[in-house]
Amino acid sequence: MPRALLHNNQLWRFAFIRSREKLERIYNALSPGNNWARSSSLIIAVYSKREYDCIIRDREYYLFDTGIAVGFMILRAAEPGLVAHIIAGYNSEMIKKELNLLEDVNLIVLIIMGRHSERLIEKLPPPQREREERRPPRKSFNEIAKIIK
Repeated sequence: MPRALLHNNQLWRFAFIRSREKLERIYNALSPGNNWARSSSLIIAVYSKREYDCIIRDREYYLFDTGIAVGFMILRAAEPGLVAHIIAGYNSEMIKKELNLLEDVNLIVLIIMGRHSERLIEKLPPPQREREERRPPRKSFNEIAKIIK
């Protein structure tokens, strides 16, 4: 059966990094703006391949489906009081090598996981700390939605 006709492909892949030794090596692949993540007790590498899911014309569903899985993981993490923060600032090749991932997979995002701490803001560089403290309000529904009548 052609791949595009299959359903429930469960194409997302997660690598859970928990050992202090492995975390230290992953921390070295983070951009300087993500140094706060060095306080985390778990990093989840999220990856997939476009070939794992259906592709219909120009629509590659693997990114969308993986995003949904990540969203639910973050919601579930919040229930027992954990904080899950997605970052994109990292050296993808370094992390893929460290985790022994195939070169042709797409390392989509890292999820930094841990307990909430008010002290983490102190670890941010001054410009980043100021942005966090003056975070703009969330957009209203009318700003993000187009109502078609």
